[in-house]
Amino acid sequence: MKSNVVILGGSAAGLMAAVTLKKRDPKKSVTVIRNVTKTPVPCGIPYIYGIMGQVDKDLIPDQGFIDQGIEIIQKEVTEINRSNKELAF
Repeated sequence: MKSNVVILGGSAAGLMAAVTLKKRDPKKSVTVIRNVTKTPVPCGIPYIYGIMGQVDKDLIPDQGFIDQGIEIIQKEVTEINRSNKELAF
């Protein structure tokens, strides 16, 4: 994997950071690495458990991020080597 910017964590904050980076510099490659398959809408969490009963009905869809050129990888990062700019999975 080669990317200009790698964001560890695909919660709402990580995804919004990726969108902001792409808007500021569309030529940069941005990759989000998260250890979960989907991201719930943060402000919807109380609503989900109160009415819907399950998280999988109120998720942030990946397609909008992919359409903007943001790569999303679902893996657990086990090691960060900053000097070599490498991640281990």
